[in-house]
Amino acid sequence: MNEPIRVSVEQLYQIAFDTLISFGFNEEESRHGAEVLFASDVRGVDSHGVARLEFYDTMISKGMINKNAKLQVLAETAAAAYLDAQNGLGIVMAPQAMDKCIEKAKQAGIGMVSVKNGGHFGIAGYYAQKAAEQGMIGITFANSAPVMTAFGGRGTVLGNSPVSISFPKGADGKDNVMLDMACSEVAYGKIQIADRKGEKLPQGWAVDEFGVHTVDPQDVLSRPGSLLPFGGPKGYCLAVLLEMMAAVLPGANTGVDVGWIKTDGMKENLGYMFIAIDVNQIRPLKEVEKDIEYYTTKLKNTEPAKGKSEVFLPGEIEHMNMKKRMQEGFNLNYNVAKDLLMLAKKYNRLDKDATIEDLFYIKKEV
Repeated sequence: MNEPIRVSVEQLYQIAFDTLISFGFNEEESRHGAEVLFASDVRGVDSHGVARLEFYDTMISKGMINKNAKLQVLAETAAAAYLDAQNGLGIVMAPQAMDKCIEKAKQAGIGMVSVKNGGHFGIAGYYAQKAAEQGMIGITFANSAPVMTAFGGRGTVLGNSPVSISFPKGADGKDNVMLDMACSEVAYGKIQIADRKGEKLPQGWAVDEFGVHTVDPQDVLSRPGSLLPFGGPKGYCLAVLLEMMAAVLPGANTGVDVGWIKTDGMKENLGYMFIAIDVNQIRPLKEVEKDIEYYTTKLKNTEPAKGKSEVFLPGEIEHMNMKKRMQEGFNLNYNVAKDLLMLAKKYNRLDKDATIEDLFYIKKEV
């Protein structure tokens, strides 16, 4: 088996940016997209980082993504907006929508932006964090292509409804508390990563076409198996209600009507919901920051359970991953590196004889 490639996060950002440019996006659009992918890779959410570029390329080549899309305002008030993403690349369009949401919150105290005709937008946490970095509470959710079975059923009928909530930092300046999750037991991308690594799935992640538990990634990727909701009926109910907020409200597609790579030629037509709350317009941010520090310190100082070393706050592990990867780099799956090399050759950024070492500027041993 080929060994992983040791890379820096700066290398991955640049490769993401260059790849998006080669897809035909302009510099501003490519910067938006590269920042979303960077946020995934640096936090250790490898399934949603540069590993997605080959997927996006396939979607573009099938005409499922509109490279010329512009964010269109369909309706607007001081605090809310209804937007059409025109089936553009999600990681390009969604950051612009979140920026609009934040601007509305600065003026009205709260901003809410509902979007239709969106595409896969990467990790939900990126968007909630954009608000938190400006002293706001960020809330975002979206629907997704159908990857999950309904609780107690069989067949892939439901998206996994990614959701994120992020608070500003406390007065102590420590990393902020944030939630970033999907309503399936795991993200679909983790099934792809397991398949690339030739690994079996843990029990409880997926079922086959008959609704029976499976450990074979191909039961999900190539055969009509499905992911399972986390927590049984609880995850299922949450996924349904979040999809209604994200997609039914703006008139986006839902469930089996969402287009994706398995439905050749269909547009995704996903929906997003972005919310930003300006804390300072409720009470002074400094006061809230002190209460955040007090609350999170109490949680963090909880005595660990037997066999555990410490209690983690929501998002803390991802923040730790980010610091470590920023300083030390990390191991990129070899098959993902091969896909990135293939894209560089396909769009003539490297010649046909180039190697992975050439792509990542790795000095070859003599």
